[in-house]
Amino acid sequence: MPISIKSIIDNILNLLHKGENTLSNQALLTVETANTLTKSFNKAWHNADKIAYDTPDYQAYQSMQLNIFRFSAAKSIAQVQAYNAALLKQDGTKRTFHEFQQEAKKINTTYNKAYLNTEYNHAIAVGQSTSSYYSAIANKDKVPFVMFHTMGDANVRNEHAALNGKIFNLNDKSIGVIYPPLAYNCRCELIPYSLANKETATPEQAIKQLGDKLSPEFAINRADKKEVFTQNQMYISHVAWQEQNQIINKMNDLSYKDFNLQEKIQSKTPLNLNTTMTPEDVKKQFKQAMDKNNNVLYEDFQKRKIILSQDVFQFHTEGKYVKSPENRHLYFEKIQEVLTQPSEVYLKYFGKGKEISPSIRYIKAYEDGTQIIVQGGWNNEGVFEIGSWYKNEKENNNRVGFLIKKSEK
Repeated sequence: MPISIKSIIDNILNLLHKGENTLSNQALLTVETANTLTKSFNKAWHNADKIAYDTPDYQAYQSMQLNIFRFSAAKSIAQVQAYNAALLKQDGTKRTFHEFQQEAKKINTTYNKAYLNTEYNHAIAVGQSTSSYYSAIANKDKVPFVMFHTMGDANVRNEHAALNGKIFNLNDKSIGVIYPPLAYNCRCELIPYSLANKETATPEQAIKQLGDKLSPEFAINRADKKEVFTQNQMYISHVAWQEQNQIINKMNDLSYKDFNLQEKIQSKTPLNLNTTMTPEDVKKQFKQAMDKNNNVLYEDFQKRKIILSQDVFQFHTEGKYVKSPENRHLYFEKIQEVLTQPSEVYLKYFGKGKEISPSIRYIKAYEDGTQIIVQGGWNNEGVFEIGSWYKNEKENNNRVGFLIKKSEK
């Protein structure tokens, strides 16, 4: 069973009061917070499972999921620092554990109820709105307008109610800026509208009408930015961006030991490797499965689309890679199984500064002790692709990063 946010927080409080390291639990809190927000975002995005991987909307969809993960890391860091600050009374003496728990309950109410509920609703609103934006842009030749629509109840902000019924032209290059949400817990929509039977408004006019009620983090085209949460929304008023990155770098280096996992990954799955397969055999298999873009499409255990390009495939099925001990061609048939039924999964950031990029490592253990790894990352076009697959000769050296999934006992 997945570990709950409550049990992770209980562990963090115990460790903090004892003066022990909480880093691995912060990483787990990041993952579970991201899971909660990502699930709401995914459900809100209309027909996400049917979007082609090579389209701008699917690339935005995946980029936004990564943005949610980075936001969740920021939140977990800020939350733990809030707990840490509550350890001491105003006179500088340490609180008893019971007193500390009482203070932590107040923090939990703020972070895991008030904040999380708002963030959850925000992820839903962005998912719905960005999905709607891409759909509207794709069909603007047939339906060239959208109408601003509110829920029409007492909770609608006055400044949003003033926009209700206004018509906007989808051919306006700045149309994305006024796609809701225009504030936290905003439930407004831009709905398709065929006939311009009254005067149209411009996004600039709408922004001017909203005035200072539209904060900078909402006055953006999220489809263009590919962000659910802007940097200003990532708790930087609680913990500076540079400090966040320093802590994330430390979590990035956590190993399986930090998560109290066993030295050997236990498995009852037989390897059943077809050792008669030749490099030419797998090349035929790849060619048969290849799509119009010369890629083979897979899905992982979270239904995330991931491709294996022809270039990457060819690179790993020639020369030294088809000789012992590599034998990549023999492990090619295991890629789908590793992705959909991994024993452990780690997310790890690579690079520095603005060049930092995440990679996901899927590890599948087998009954005879063999481990096969599939490693994926995001290419320059924003498409998630397999960069390599191989038998794990380094074993535990590859079990590093944010633990996304572990074997069920």
